[in-house]
Amino acid sequence: MLQHPHNLDHTLRALLHRLGWGFVVFCLLLMTNAFAQPHAPDTLWTRDYVDSNTALYPASIMSTPDGGFAVAGTWGYFDYLNYDAGLMKMGSDGTVQWSHRFGVPEVLEYVTCAAHTTDGGFFLAGFTQGQDTSESHLLAVKYDWAGDSLWSLPIRIDGGAPSIQAATELSNGDLALGYTMGGFPSILWISPSGSLIRYRSFAPLPGYLNVRAIVETTERNIVLAGYMNMVDTSHVVWRAAGAICVDSAGYTLWTLVNPITPHGDEAFHSLVPLADGTVMVAGWEDGPDGSGIALFHLDVQGNIIWTGTYNFAIGQEDVGQRIILHALADGGYMIAATIHRGTDGGLLFRVTSQGDTSWSLTYGRYLDDFSSASVDTVEGGGYVWALYALNLFTVIRLGSDTENAVVAPAAPHPSSFNLSSFPNPFNPATEIRFSIPKTTRAKLEVFDITGHLVKTLADRQFYAGEHSILLDGSTLASGIYFARLKAGEFVRTQKMVLLK
Repeated sequence: MLQHPHNLDHTLRALLHRLGWGFVVFCLLLMTNAFAQPHAPDTLWTRDYVDSNTALYPASIMSTPDGGFAVAGTWGYFDYLNYDAGLMKMGSDGTVQWSHRFGVPEVLEYVTCAAHTTDGGFFLAGFTQGQDTSESHLLAVKYDWAGDSLWSLPIRIDGGAPSIQAATELSNGDLALGYTMGGFPSILWISPSGSLIRYRSFAPLPGYLNVRAIVETTERNIVLAGYMNMVDTSHVVWRAAGAICVDSAGYTLWTLVNPITPHGDEAFHSLVPLADGTVMVAGWEDGPDGSGIALFHLDVQGNIIWTGTYNFAIGQEDVGQRIILHALADGGYMIAATIHRGTDGGLLFRVTSQGDTSWSLTYGRYLDDFSSASVDTVEGGGYVWALYALNLFTVIRLGSDTENAVVAPAAPHPSSFNLSSFPNPFNPATEIRFSIPKTTRAKLEVFDITGHLVKTLADRQFYAGEHSILLDGSTLASGIYFARLKAGEFVRTQKMVLLK
């Protein structure tokens, strides 16, 4: 029997009174979440890049503040006799805006990793090798936001041929390279101006660790991760995952070997630091629950919080050289991998913060493996995916993966120059914060009370926006210091007090 509208309204009011408004809000949130579940994104465009019988083998694709992308990698010539370090900048539609190469005749330059630095520039790292393969050195190159080379640093280290696969920018502006030297996990520190600060190798794990990833945690510790090729007493060869965490002084805090299966095949490929000091790791696992690409969530002591395995009907022999992990703003993760299987050469999938799969995509064109892959989020929503196979470099622009995605508006550029520090007074470090209303070159210096220059923290191009640089006062005496920011005609000074 139909109810009169007045009686229906009375019934609804009585129901709300019994259940409470909290229950109603909960239902509304549940419905909103259901509509916002991620789905496989649409492909907006796909571009292939080949230039004069060469193709870029991508180590990393990075979104830029102008809505475009930059790809760092190795320019490979099809005669396989020449390789150069390379950096390519594209607009939001994939059109190439500029492209640079760094190379020395008779020397092969390989870029294995890259980072988009806080000054808007790009840091590329890898190694060089003579064409007779008799000599190998580490290589580090820095470009500014416009693609101009700032410095290059070929580094020779005694102890054997280095294998560098990982790089990151530290909170104090220094650059850290993770590499393997003679089987020992090692870190090399470089200043923002390109000076070698120091390098250190660490006590070996049960096997020779092939370093694949490096990150700095929120506690300013450094984690190296990779894999080891092991041989048991029966001469069975297997691969073990390995990680080591060191503090800022280089002292070992913890190590981790094969967290799931003591004698099963595991490997760590990629690291992401989380805000709570923990670390998420992507790699490979062949454990009791099956084999596949895996996520490992590690706490601050290197203990396992949870793991997840993602099979997608692939075996270990199908997974290529790279598994890339990217953290998303909602707490989830994007994983890109290469696959040696039929035409599904590239695999991209998204998981929630709890490790549940949201969607997956595969991409392939040839009956050949994609030997390199990288992924990044795009300002305004969506993703950009870079792949390489058979001398062809491909970039795929994907749209948003939620129907009602709400894109946060870009933060407005500051209208004036500002300079501050926190904490103040401080011991032993303080964060110097400054804002710049337009892209310009700026210099940030620290002076003592007598006017003597103590440190130059930055002297480079900065994008318009908010910036911060850490001042480490551990080697300074207690007293009054002044931070001075100079950008064009603008000069501002901030007083700071170091109390020890």
